[in-house]
Amino acid sequence: MDEEGGHVKEFPQVRESHSPWRTMVATLGRRHYRIAIAAALTCLSLFLFWRPEWTEHVQSKFAQTAGQHVDSVDYPFPDQPDINSPPSNVKPDLGNDLDLPTTTATTTTATIPYVTPWSYTPILNPNVHRLPNADHFRGHFFNVTYKGKMTMAEAKAGCDWEDTSDINFQFGESSGWGVDLSWVKQDITQDVIDNKTMAIYNFMNNGVMDFEKVVDKFEGRGIVIVGGKGRSLKRIRVILNQLKRLGCKLPVELHYWGAEILAIKQEGLLDLWPGLILNNLASPDNIYGTVHGGVIHYALKTAAVLNSRFAELLLLDSDNIPVQDPTTLFESDTYKEYGTIFWPDVARTRRNNPMWPITGTPCRKDEWEQESGQLLVNKLKFWHHLELAHWYNADFQYGDFFRSVMLGDKDTFRFAWHAMKTKFGWSPKWVTSVGIMHDDFYCGHTFAQYHPNGEIAFLHGGLLKTMRKEVQLWELEANGGIFQYYKQSEEADADNAFNPKVDFKFDDQKYLPDKYKPPGGLEISSCLDFRDVKARPFSEKVPGFQKTFEEIGGYWIKNDSGSGSVFDNTL
Repeated sequence: MDEEGGHVKEFPQVRESHSPWRTMVATLGRRHYRIAIAAALTCLSLFLFWRPEWTEHVQSKFAQTAGQHVDSVDYPFPDQPDINSPPSNVKPDLGNDLDLPTTTATTTTATIPYVTPWSYTPILNPNVHRLPNADHFRGHFFNVTYKGKMTMAEAKAGCDWEDTSDINFQFGESSGWGVDLSWVKQDITQDVIDNKTMAIYNFMNNGVMDFEKVVDKFEGRGIVIVGGKGRSLKRIRVILNQLKRLGCKLPVELHYWGAEILAIKQEGLLDLWPGLILNNLASPDNIYGTVHGGVIHYALKTAAVLNSRFAELLLLDSDNIPVQDPTTLFESDTYKEYGTIFWPDVARTRRNNPMWPITGTPCRKDEWEQESGQLLVNKLKFWHHLELAHWYNADFQYGDFFRSVMLGDKDTFRFAWHAMKTKFGWSPKWVTSVGIMHDDFYCGHTFAQYHPNGEIAFLHGGLLKTMRKEVQLWELEANGGIFQYYKQSEEADADNAFNPKVDFKFDDQKYLPDKYKPPGGLEISSCLDFRDVKARPFSEKVPGFQKTFEEIGGYWIKNDSGSGSVFDNTL
């Protein structure tokens, strides 16, 4: 009897045998016998784990779920689209090339890393941009976090420029921008790089939303504009007039902040565009909140993209005029392949910019900085990428740092895709400058950005905001308008690594007749010039746009009480 009054079973006698197994059992006794059984079952399990028909299923499941807070992940099991075979009508080299291994696989699933519980070597599939849904990226993000960290030396090695004197960098050694630019002269330490890298990894795996909880809030395609302050509403009116002229049927959302709704109603935009959708980014009903501070509210744009009700959208700055119906962008081969189209700026990213090693990306000699006056994106696919872009802008702990190495919102998109090792679609041509010219003095005030079909799609008047009222009205009277000439670098269009000579300069308006000059004189305006490119009549590129700009209300400034100034700091 045992202590509780129960019967104790005696361990059966083991008969004499030449079997080493029986001899071992007899020697070990009852407790060790159980241990031996457990060891045998473990060996059997490991044997099954290594069987070929189980390897892909078990190990891919491990890769997908380890370290993640999701209820279930079905990628990359069967019935997934083939993401390794590009469509026949899209060139394989569209978009940016990642520092990832190429693949010739034609299976119906993504490349799966070989996983064991005690060792893990990630393999990043270069075609993850073809995944159909944002939450399918969760396993990919897990792989990215195990890819390892990059040193500044490794990142800088990608851009071995011998002479940088003629390269236009976004941040100069003496430029201000109101941010800390100490990193320009002195490389940041590896500790800082590693800290920010781990912060991104943590956000990717633990900070992003469960997309299934918000996916039902998005549908259809549309245009998203942010504005409501100062003269931005005058410029938005021009955009809406142009969209009507082009016959665009896409719905339009206008995102504003708080009391700006009063100015929107006063401007009459709801009458101009019936059905205009308004969203207050200050409302607690938004999916993502944001910060509202500083001279220019860059974080509002990334917040507008996330909070938009559109599943696929075109983000437009309030000073950006479409030249073609933007509906056609969604049907382009580039967008169909990548789910995004980004457009280039006129500056390069410095090779010691911390964002290269922080995102594990070698500096790219053939990649321009991003100009986010327009952006096309499929939120259903890249919701988590957009979350990271917004985190760069709005995070209270890390936002100040990222704003010091990326100017505003523009490159937050590009470096979100880089951090998440995902290709993006890119414009087929570099920026073309559009402006005015008197004698040999050229002053570019607008960026012309291109449609994948090779024609101009947008005219983004970033520097036009600095052109004085008196100059605009005189140009309209004397020269038919302000869209007179353009400069286009054919070398830069053909080779992304080519560095044209880009100059930013000032226009002192010496050409302006005295009767147009106010008593106190004029403030100088800012100009863009491509030094070695010949100016040609803009009518060659977009015939009749001088008249079109006037007809859609482009010269609203003639009825404005102000005079136009470089200090017109509106979106």
